[in-house]
Amino acid sequence: MAKKKPEYMIKGQTEQLSKDVHTAIKLGISYGKYMGMKHDKLALALKRLPL
Repeated sequence: MAKKKPEYMIKGQTEQLSKDVHTAIKLGISYGKYMGMKHDKLALALKRLPL
């Protein structure tokens, strides 16, 4: 059975990009601002890892 594509899929784009754009729209912010927030969250999480 084939996996059904999510309704937010942008034709010709990857699922992750489509999901990120959809989330930014839902939050009411630009895609660039959302990606910055996503990057900052990842950087903070990596900083907390014990090395």
